[in-house]
Amino acid sequence: MSLTVGYSGLGVLHVRCGELAAAIALLEPALDLCRVWNLPLWFARVASALGSAYAQAGRPAEALPLLSQAVDRAASMKFMGGHALLVVSLAEGHLLAGDTTEAAVLARRALELASAHKERGYEAWTLRLLGELALLDADGGEGERWWPAAMTLAADLGMRPLVAHCHRGLAELSRLRGNDAGAASHAAAAAAAFAALGMTSQRQHSPSASA
Repeated sequence: MSLTVGYSGLGVLHVRCGELAAAIALLEPALDLCRVWNLPLWFARVASALGSAYAQAGRPAEALPLLSQAVDRAASMKFMGGHALLVVSLAEGHLLAGDTTEAAVLARRALELASAHKERGYEAWTLRLLGELALLDADGGEGERWWPAAMTLAADLGMRPLVAHCHRGLAELSRLRGNDAGAASHAAAAAAAFAALGMTSQRQHSPSASA
């Protein structure tokens, strides 16, 4: 159990920072420990984090089965605390695999779960994902609905990495809307925030944790 928790915690940190090789190197043995020692409560969390790392690394064939198993295993145990996190991770996996339709359906479901269980951190990450989906439209779609809401909630909760991602998203939204000044302002704020956190500013990062 101690090794599983340690590997998982460090693995999630690396996923958040975009250090995918390091994340996978830790999360794979963590998942093996869950299987060998029959740790069902940890399996869902670790499988979801590893699936997110695979998805961001461009390995959807390995990512989606793990992300789906995480959701299904947790649901079968009626483990609903944090279920929104697992669902939004699966949604992001589908987005990264190019299945935007399924990603949107799952993101809406995650938002409902997070709201119902008052999991505001997971709600904030889900709002960000809905913003990412909106950016796929030529004009930014409903981005003006999702990105400011994600930013406000992230700022209220002190979620600095998510605030950085929101600045990046708002920069892209401003660019799509022809607001060059707004795009430049948000891009500069995003770059400064990522630098302060020691994070890479990749387009997609996993919501593997709520803060």
